[in-house]
Amino acid sequence: LNMHGQATLLELAESVEDLDTELFENIVMVHDSGLKVLLAPPRPEQADIIIRDNPDAVASILEKVRSNYDFIVVDTSSHLDETLASLLDIATRIVLVTPPTLPGIKNARLMLDLFDQLGYAPEKACLVVNRAVDERQRRQGGISAEKIQSYLKRPVREKIPLVEERIILNAVNKGVPVIAAERDTNKPPTKQYIALADALMDELMGDLEEEADEKSEKSKPGLRLFGR
Repeated sequence: LNMHGQATLLELAESVEDLDTELFENIVMVHDSGLKVLLAPPRPEQADIIIRDNPDAVASILEKVRSNYDFIVVDTSSHLDETLASLLDIATRIVLVTPPTLPGIKNARLMLDLFDQLGYAPEKACLVVNRAVDERQRRQGGISAEKIQSYLKRPVREKIPLVEERIILNAVNKGVPVIAAERDTNKPPTKQYIALADALMDELMGDLEEEADEKSEKSKPGLRLFGR
């Protein structure tokens, strides 16, 4: 998002016990798109301070502010540590991204096995294949999304196609997301990003409506068979 600021996640992590909405709003930055962004520490050693001293800090911060937002998206590292583990526990959906390579697929299998061991519902993890190959590329040695799906025994939610490198480089050099650099919503990978975002939004909004209906039913007066 090409955003820079003095205040970052590090400041919030140091005062997580006293965190309130006002403090949080003073720390986050507002992107031109309207997104509110909590910046990561600018230096790796500063991020290490959070992981070392208070690995649950990020999850604690999100738990305190999540009711103020419709959606919170966390861009995590691919390295599994205590901080990431605490975030996975509180996540409503986990977007697990894998490239169509043997090492990538193996790592995805390990993560899915971990999710099963932790008792996560299968629908909590959303599998996405990045740089997915087409039929021509598959004949040149690529691994198809269908084979990945068969091996992992999980449906592939979306396939982000392999596109020209200049599209990615253009976005990186401008410091903007690919979806902002490539405005044509019918072109890959913008089309697939939007489809994935729309599908997840519909799912999550549906979950919220179901929860609201359940709470409404429980609050209605009625006959209780056991209780006083």
